[in-house]
Order: sequence, then C-alpha cells, then structure tokens
Amino acid sequence: MKDFDEIKESFKFNSKKVEEYKSESGYKSKLPLIAASVAVATLVTYAAWPRADKNYEPGEILLKLKSNVAVTQTQDLDEGILGVPSLDKLNKKYEVSWAEKVFDTAKEGDASRVYQLELPHDSNIEKIIKEYEADSNVEYAEPDYKITIEDQSKLHFLLGRTKGIVPNDPGFSKQWGLPKINATEAWENQKGDSNVVIAIIDTGVDYNHEDLTDKILRDENGKVVGWNFVKNNDDPMDGNGHGTHCAGIAAASTNNGKGGAGVAWNCKIMPMKGLSDRGAGYADNLADCIVYAADKGADVLSNSWGSRMPSQTIYEAIKYAYGKGVVVVAAAGNSNSSGAHYPSGHPEVISVAATDSKDKKASFSNYGTTVDISAPGVAIYSSIPGDKYASFSGTSMACPHVAGVAAMILSENPELDNKAVKEIIVKGSDEIGDKKIPPRINLFKAVEHSGRTK
Repeated sequence: MKDFDEIKESFKFNSKKVEEYKSESGYKSKLPLIAASVAVATLVTYAAWPRADKNYEPGEILLKLKSNVAVTQTQDLDEGILGVPSLDKLNKKYEVSWAEKVFDTAKEGDASRVYQLELPHDSNIEKIIKEYEADSNVEYAEPDYKITIEDQSKLHFLLGRTKGIVPNDPGFSKQWGLPKINATEAWENQKGDSNVVIAIIDTGVDYNHEDLTDKILRDENGKVVGWNFVKNNDDPMDGNGHGTHCAGIAAASTNNGKGGAGVAWNCKIMPMKGLSDRGAGYADNLADCIVYAADKGADVLSNSWGSRMPSQTIYEAIKYAYGKGVVVVAAAGNSNSSGAHYPSGHPEVISVAATDSKDKKASFSNYGTTVDISAPGVAIYSSIPGDKYASFSGTSMACPHVAGVAAMILSENPELDNKAVKEIIVKGSDEIGDKKIPPRINLFKAVEHSGRTK
C-alpha cells in the first residue's frame, strides 16, 4: 500500500464538488483520475480539467519500448531493472523502485511492450519523461493521465404510441429513446443473442440488480466474468451508479415486468471496473480493462468516459482489442466542443454524440469531424444500484445505445467484422435536423442491413 498524501482536486459531478479521496489499498493504490461523461439537469457537469501539473498520477510514468528491444531481466522488474543498459541507468538516476508490464496477458505485439515505472512521489514527471523519450530504445513515454466519466440529469418523458413490440417493463414509458431509434420494430425480428457480449468499462456494474442479474456474463460456476482494476480483484461491483446505468441502457432484462428495457434484450453484460466509486480513474487501469475484456471474449466495448488528453497506453489497448475483432464504442464528451476528445477521437473507435427527444444536438454534446454517429442522451431512464432507477443525461448515455446496436448487428450476423459493424451503424442511421452532428442511430435499419444468416 502506498502512503499517498491526500490530493484535493475539485470536479463538477452531480452538481456538487467532490474531493478526490486518499488512496486505498489495492491495485497500485490509485487516486481517481478519469471521469465519466454525464450532464446534470440543464447544467453540463463535465469534470473540470485540473491544472496542467496535476492531470496525472504523481510518481508514475508509462513507456513503450521499440520493437527491437528485449527486456532480459524480468525477474528484477520489482527493483526497476529491465536489462536494457541505458534505461536501467535512467531508472537508477530517477530512483525507479519497480517496473511492470501494463498488459500482463499480451505476450507479443505492441501491447506487450508497454511498461509502468514507479518513481518517488515528488518526481518532476515532465522533465523525466523528456529524458526517457530521448532514449533510442523508447517509442514513447507519458504520464499516467487522469480520465473522466460523462454524466447525469433527472428528467422524465412520456412516450406516445409506438410501433412494433412494446415490452411490459413499467419504466418503458419513460424511455423515449427506444421508440426514437425504432427499437420496438427491430425487436420483432431480432432480440439479441446471448453469445454476444457487451463489456461495460466504467465504475463497475451492480450485478445483483433485479433488471441486470440475469444478463451478467458468468462462468460455469455462476461466478461473474469481469474484473476490478481499481482494487485489482474479481469484484467489479458499482458503488457509483454510472456503470450500472450504462449497462441497463445497453442490455437490461427486457419484457420481465421490472424496470426498463435494454437495446439488446438477450445479449450478455461483462462488468469491468476501471473507474473508482468517485467516477474517476487512471489510464493504465482503463487500458487493462480493455485488454482484459477483449481477452475474455467481449464482442463490444462500451466506454462512457474520456478526456482531452490522448493516452497512448489506452490507444495501445484499443488497437489490441480492435485487432482481435472487437467493436469499440466511446462517448464523444460533454464540453459542447469540436475539440479533441479521447478515446472517442481514435479512428478504431465509434464516437457517439448525444441527441434530445426532438432529434437536436444535446446542449452539452461534443461534435465535429471525429464524431461518427448520434444517439439519445438526454433524460435517459435506466438502472442504478440497489434495484433502483433514474434518468441521466450525457454522451455517457448515448454511448451504450450504440453499443447495444452493435451487439444486435452481431446477433443478426456474427460473421461481420468490426469495420463492417461500424459501416452498418452509420449507413443504417437517420438524418436529423441538426447538421452539427452526424445522423442518429436506427436499430431497425441496422438489423435489416446486417444480412440474415438464419
């Protein structure tokens, strides 16, 4: 357990300011760093970005070795010895106490060459990174950036008449987004395949929730398949609510007389916890979630978090997952900006903007050339921990709508690759009046364009 001092950094979250907490025992004992994308009521509460000298974890750097460099002293990584003379010299100079591979399961390829180094807590990270980057053995070096979720409001809408299958879930009358994307018509032909898995990479998921427990991916012994990279254990329980809300949007149990409906009725949910219960986390933990989920068989990754700072370590994880055929979806961000946002800005990722019930850009939603598609993201009704329900707003809510659509496409045609899934989502969308953002998803069209295999 590291003895970190309490770092006070305020974030806007649920229209309150919260302080980052002291590090706890567990996986690298991290302080929270990455926030989710949710807007509160009419106020956009995108986490306030900290000052430039505090947007990463003190005392850690991430680096990637070049492809021709071999680490020969793996038994001495706990002492910061890599077996690469020039790097070992730098490690000694800057008192690196240990080193480790970020992606334990990656045995080869780009992801296998990413390492994390621990330095004294008061190290000058910017200065040190410049020296590591100058080393001929290093492809890149970067801080362990903070990242945020994209977040939440409480409004309710009533639906008019809808076509297709109307489930008996009592909260469905509050879910304006599902009829808007023609989900009720799509469900007449496709309700999702239980072999298709959506990983919710977030604050975890309440896997005991009445409207989610039957949808959670479990092994033959009934144990939840997922991981908590915040505390490095096998319990990805959600103590925040953000991840549970996203899981319900994507794939809640539907037509069961409880709660609301999910986009993908029968698809499974893999709960992944890379963000703390305060709704924040670190780049390396989220990258670990991505690689773990890909290795454990997830077909779709739903990422309702991000930042303006591009983490190359997260990007390595995304490329790793994409290379395994996984569909990667991410929230476009809640800054009402066309500026850079990551990981949604990477080309392998389906970037999702938010719309309101009138098919207009949500006031908070990011937009621009890196955004691929739009989805409902204002006053979205879904599950929260403790068998409860609430309506939140944000690109965080738009993202799992698209993840659910991707899962339904793969349910209809499991032979499609991730590039084809993205093309179908985009081509099967509806043009909307707001030209500032891309078209809005249409589940019925997407399923129809997938090509029946049954």
